Amino acid sequence: MMARVAMTGLLLLIYCINISASRTNFTDESALLYLSLQMNNLTGEIPQSLGFLSRLEVLDLSENDLYGYVPSSIFNISSLKIIDLNLNDLSGNLPNDMCSNLPMLQYLFMGNNGLVGELPSRLDKCTQLVALSLSYNRFTGNLPREMGNMSKLQDMFLGWNKLTGSIPSEIQNLRAIQHLSLEITNWSELFHLLWGICRLW
Repeated sequence: MMARVAMTGLLLLIYCINISASRTNFTDESALLYLSLQMNNLTGEIPQSLGFLSRLEVLDLSENDLYGYVPSSIFNISSLKIIDLNLNDLSGNLPNDMCSNLPMLQYLFMGNNGLVGELPSRLDKCTQLVALSLSYNRFTGNLPREMGNMSKLQDMFLGWNKLTGSIPSEIQNLRAIQHLSLEITNWSELFHLLWGICRLW
């Protein structure tokens, strides 16, 4: 077992700890602000007990072998600024109201998993969101029109899913967008989208 722990006040960074996430209980760590366990070959399901980390600002479990559903408890940690679950084997749906209690979330990364169903309809409730990555999953259905309300969004990666339907015109309202990845097969639709976005600049 190799561990490196750095503490500054209540900031606790745990890095490179070879444990099974499904056996971890976090109920006694409510002061934790930063939890980084990426690239650790972690296996198992993400524990619901993560929801007890009521002051957590950064949750990074990316590049592991975690599977199962994304625990709904993490969407109730209102202090979260970063959620990074990229490159795992997570499955299931994301709840439509996942952003209802995440007023400070700036970065949401859940790409390269096996998530299914439609995209959450109210991602715009994450009003501070700067970057969104849900690429390389199995999402279906249309892009929610409400995504056009995400005024601070700079990076949006939704490609390599199974999304269908036309791109809603509201997407042209993304005034801060800098990087955009979507599945577009209609060149006319692509030109119309790019023209609408460029007019905002």
